[in-house]
Amino acid sequence: MVVRKTTRTMLFVLCTIIFIVAGTYAVLAMQGLVFDTEHFRLTKSGSIFVHFTPTDASIFIDGKKYPKTQGMFGGGILISNLVPRNYSISIMKDGYTPFTKTLEVTPGKVSVSARITLWKITQEFETLNKNINNVFPTSQGFIFETTSSTLLLEDEKTIKGSKVEAYDMSSSYIVTRKGSSLFLIDLTNPTVARDFSVLFRTIIESEDITDLTQIQKISFHPFSKTKLLIQTAKNLYIFDLKKSSIGTIETEGTPKAIGLGAKELFVTNKEGDLVIRNLILDSKYVFPINASTTKEIIPSKDGSYAFLLNSDKTLDLFNRTAQTVERIGTNIEYATFSPDSLRAAFIDTNHIASILYLEDYEGDVMKPEGSIDSFSISSGADLNTFEWIPFAENYFMIKVGKNIRIEETDIRQPRNVATIAKEVKKSLLISGDLFVLTDGGEFLKTTIEE
Repeated sequence: MVVRKTTRTMLFVLCTIIFIVAGTYAVLAMQGLVFDTEHFRLTKSGSIFVHFTPTDASIFIDGKKYPKTQGMFGGGILISNLVPRNYSISIMKDGYTPFTKTLEVTPGKVSVSARITLWKITQEFETLNKNINNVFPTSQGFIFETTSSTLLLEDEKTIKGSKVEAYDMSSSYIVTRKGSSLFLIDLTNPTVARDFSVLFRTIIESEDITDLTQIQKISFHPFSKTKLLIQTAKNLYIFDLKKSSIGTIETEGTPKAIGLGAKELFVTNKEGDLVIRNLILDSKYVFPINASTTKEIIPSKDGSYAFLLNSDKTLDLFNRTAQTVERIGTNIEYATFSPDSLRAAFIDTNHIASILYLEDYEGDVMKPEGSIDSFSISSGADLNTFEWIPFAENYFMIKVGKNIRIEETDIRQPRNVATIAKEVKKSLLISGDLFVLTDGGEFLKTTIEE
């Protein structure tokens, strides 16, 4: 076939134009510039970086599936040369609750959502026990309170008592109650139960300590699981279970509220002082901060901060480094610190949850120290079940009605929520395993960490 000269010329001109346009666009793209068709102008491009679990899920951008390729980001995906605007990102996998987030792309910046977790819609639960009313984890296994008001160790050994008074997941000791009687049990030999009230009084008298007030609270020592902290209306004591000895903790006055850090005891007294006792070094710090109305102390794990929840539901934050107390909330029902002590959460009576960033926080979005993100939690939520998920830092678990839900702390919309268990009476998150006690008395186990 003979191609006319004019046709060849036109083809040559067309190819040249295409080459020039494509080449120019490639050069502009290399320089981070894209053409914004909506505003009909050149602009600096932006990018989106996402990282998600499970890694074999599919990603959609504005409803269109994005082709994934394994790259240098360890399962993460960088989407470059995007025109600055809002993009809807969806992560989906069959059998999992989908994730959706609107991310704003700005010129020359990378919009990040790198802590995405998809949660299974239907968890596969293993039945561990039945006819259970309550459950408590110890180092020797679970203690079950049955529907017939008896206590059983995991291997079905009966334990004296009808209710658990004090326990610790790392300790082999447990204190139980039956009526007004308290019993101390070493779970390595669970058939032997000692009358704890009599034991406590006997040792008090042998140490020539005058205290006729009743035991108000029993807690386990934060790092020595063979010691108990005992609070009466008059004093605080350390009870050594191995040595059967007791010592008084000096609190500069009558103790009121107590809280446990990783190695320290935080106490407020009737005089309004905050007393911090280092239980390793046996050192003491006294801060006169007018804390006489404090009813609950919640220290951070590292002891740098402490929440003081007062009887009028106001919430104060004690900053140990600065030695300051700041009022940060009113009508507060619940407060807690994240496992890394970098964030804190508090929830008010209107179910508004606030995340406070205690230091500059390098998350998906940079948060300066002192900034607060707030969002609503369902009015049916049991606020005392709020629990950070250590292996998924953008998420927390909470019981709403009879359902266990996992929600995001990322306030960029929409906030993602997944229901992972239903008809629940109580739940325990231990490492990546979720243990659930159902309304029907079944004790179940599943794994939620991918």
